[in-house]
Parts: sequence; C-alpha cells; structure tokens
Amino acid sequence: MTTSIDLLLVLSAGAAAFIASLFALFLGSIFFRKPRETTLDGDQASGVVFLFDGTDLIDATPAAEDILRQAVNGSNDWNRALSILLPRFPGFDTRLSSIDAEGKFTTLSEDGTKTLTAETVGPRLALTLRDVPDAPQRAGIDSLALSAMTDELTTLQTAVRNVPFLIWRQHPDGPVTWANGAYIDAIADILPSEDAHVWPMPTLFDQAQLASVSSSSSISRLALADAGADGPQWFDCAAVEIGEEFLFSAVNVDGTVTSESQRQAFTQTLTQTFSHLTAGLGVFDKDRRLALFNPALTDLTGLPIDFLASRPTLFSVLDRLRDRQMIPEPKDYINWRRHMADLEAAAVDGTYEETWSLPNGRTFRVTGRPHPDGAVAFVLEDISAEMRLTRQFRAELNLGQSVIDSLEDALVVFTPDGELAMANTAYGQLWERDGAETTERQTVTEASRIWMARCVPTPIWGDLRSFVLHESERAPWRTDFKLATGARLECRVQPLSGGSTLVTFCQPSVVRIGAQPSLLPA
Repeated sequence: MTTSIDLLLVLSAGAAAFIASLFALFLGSIFFRKPRETTLDGDQASGVVFLFDGTDLIDATPAAEDILRQAVNGSNDWNRALSILLPRFPGFDTRLSSIDAEGKFTTLSEDGTKTLTAETVGPRLALTLRDVPDAPQRAGIDSLALSAMTDELTTLQTAVRNVPFLIWRQHPDGPVTWANGAYIDAIADILPSEDAHVWPMPTLFDQAQLASVSSSSSISRLALADAGADGPQWFDCAAVEIGEEFLFSAVNVDGTVTSESQRQAFTQTLTQTFSHLTAGLGVFDKDRRLALFNPALTDLTGLPIDFLASRPTLFSVLDRLRDRQMIPEPKDYINWRRHMADLEAAAVDGTYEETWSLPNGRTFRVTGRPHPDGAVAFVLEDISAEMRLTRQFRAELNLGQSVIDSLEDALVVFTPDGELAMANTAYGQLWERDGAETTERQTVTEASRIWMARCVPTPIWGDLRSFVLHESERAPWRTDFKLATGARLECRVQPLSGGSTLVTFCQPSVVRIGAQPSLLPA
C-alpha cells in the first residue's frame, strides 16, 4: 500500500513540473518574443499605406490590409494590390516604370476623390492612398442600412467568385480591370504559369469578337483562342455596358456544340443516304418544322430548295403544295385545313397512308410515320406509272371479259390450283348462277357438284376434275352429256398456258352415240 502511495506522489510531482515548464514557455513567448519589423512610422502608421519589397507585401496599415482582402486572388501580393488600384488609377502601372528616375510621384483617381503616391524607400516601394481635400464626400449612411448593404455585398462577392462560368470587366481598349475566379482559373489552365499570374490580366478572347458581342444585344457564340491541342473551347457570351467598360459573361457550351455537330453530321449522313431514293422524304421535328429532306422531294413537288432549306412548317409546305396544285383539295378551304390537321394527327399515330390523284394526271402515295422525340416523317412516292399499268391491266381484263361475254358458248377458266378464274355470262345462265356467284372464289370440285346436280349421271365430271388438277394427261378432249331437262350439250376441255384449263359448254357439233369422253379427240 505504501509503495502505491509513493508511486502516485512521484507521478503527481512529475506532472506538476511539466505543466510549470509549459506555462513558463508560454509567458516567455509573450514577453520575450521579437516584435514584428515595421518600417511605417509617423503619418504612415495610419491611413492606407502599402510597403512592398519586390512582389511581397512586408508591411501595411490595417486599412490597407482591409482593402487588400477584397482583391482578386493572385499569384502574389503585388498583383492583388494592382487588381484594386488599377481600375481606380488608370495608367498607374505605366508611371511605375519611371519610378527609379522620379523617386516619387502622385496620381489622381478617376473620380477625383483620392490620390495615390508612389515613393521609393531604399529598395522598397511605398504606396499611399489619401483623400483629396474638399472633394465631394459621400453623405452619412445609417448603420443598419450600411450593415444590410455590407451583407448583400458579401453575398454578391461570394456568388460571383464561385459561379462556374466566366465573368470579367473589360475596357473597350482591351485591359481586363476585374475578373472572377472562373476567369482566373481559365487563364491558369490555358496560358503558361508565368503569363497567367500578372496584372492587368490577359484577355482570353479575341478583341474583335468581344467588340461584336458588346455591340449586340443577343448572346454570341465565341471560340476561345489558344485552347490547346484538343481544339477550341466554345462559349456563349453576353455583355452589359457599365459606364465606359463592359461586363462580360461566358458560359462553356462545348457539350452543346459537340451535340450539334454530331446531329449535323448525322443529318448529312441521312441526307446522303436518302439522296438516291426516288421517293421524296421530309422529316418534321416536334415543332413541325422541316428538319430533313432529300432531293427527290424537290423533284417531285417542284418546291424551291431555298424554301425547303429555310425549315418551313408543315402547314407552310402544304400551303405551297396547294398553290402549285400538287395536293388534292376539297371545294372549300376550311375543310381542306381540317383535312390537313387530320393528316398530321394520323401521321403521329402512324396510320396515315393516302393516294393523291392530282389534276395534272400524276398520282402520289403519301405515307406518314412517327419518329423519336415527337418528329414526323412523310414519304412521297410517284406511283403514276404503277397506276397507269394497273388501269391498263384492268382495262384489258374488262375487254377480255366483254369479249367472252359476247360469245354464245358457256366458258369457264380454272387456274392450275383448280380455282375458278373467270366465266362468261352464258356460263352463269346455263348453270343458273348470277354474276356475283360466278366470280366468287370457287373450286373445280364445287363447280362439278353444281354440274352433277343439273345433269343426268355421267363419269365425265371426275375426268374433268383430274384434268384441271393435273392428275391425268393434259391432251384436249371433248364429249357429250345430257342435262336433267333432256337437252344434250357438248363439253370441251382444253389446256391453256401456265397450267390453266378452259372448259366450254356448247351445242354438240356432231352427234356421237355412245361416245366416251376420253376417246373423243378434238
């Protein structure tokens, strides 16, 4: 027990000695530390005075330090001070080039309220700011109002300093008088380090480009010069006039420019792909403006290329087509506009397909289909030749039908598959079939049932079915048969080109008693 107490006493004594040593060192650092070297004395110890040794600030009055804290971040103290002084004392940096010869000079601020004196003190340079006597001073400001303005100023400074786009103030002749952090970072990224941290700051953009921006009320797109090997950087730039200077802002739009370039390249690829099509193609975007068309659309419609290239609306294109009589038009305009609105709605649904018969005899097939992002594509095909062939073929069919209808013999033609292809009027009258029943799809088996029902039993119908269906020899033959009424007729079976079969029912030319159908050659 005694040993434990002794150990605690030893530890307590040691801790007390350690704390006492630390306290002694603390007092020594307070009372015996070396005072800060200062070279400002007399009147210089008050007011606004900076003392520089090269680019380093070695001493400053409290008021000068407050001013310097508001400066733009720079590479050194001298550049930070210049960012505050140069906008108020234009040409001050030029006068400094002769300070060694003059030793001292004083310049007046642009607003005439302050003077700036530069004086060499050995190898050092002292800058002193003074108020001009009898200069108009700002009226007193209420403390609450001053506090509110100070808070607002702090908020604005923080916001402008940290926004992710470039903001800077520039004189029309070129010098940059103020810039935010993003502008300074851009300079550091693009220019060599020794050129980036100087004041006045370098100008990022071409002066002629900035002049065009400042003279325009709209946003202009500029390419950043000397942007490196990766290509130019693109910015949307705007300007606001502030006194004799301009406040510029520039937002990086590289992503937008890349997207637009890719979309333009894709559009050109599509245009080249569709340029060889004979069908006219027009793609309208979600705002119903023409975004893409191929040369065939101009050839078919006769619409000028400059009109189509101006990205007209869908209704503008339809109006032009109507003026050129390239679109079917109802008698009144209101119905026509309603019809065109229905056209757009049907195209969006993907159900629009229509044939336009034009006054000039041409025929167009128009198809509307939806595309991504609300776009609509219209395909215009000239089917005039196709329609002429269809009409000609139909006319030939009608002519052939008229010819066989004029014959007294009953004729019927079967396809190689055994389907009824055509029959004349006499056939329908013989077998008591009207026109609709004659032309409906009917097989030789179904037709033979009708024949058997109206005739005296005979084996020729089975032979006829085998002939039509290519189940027996395809040599022409004829035979007689008797109707249920007792009338005698002749059946002639003859192969046609392509595997079809012609069957003729007529009055017998020669009476053949007991003849068999397969034994009577034509």
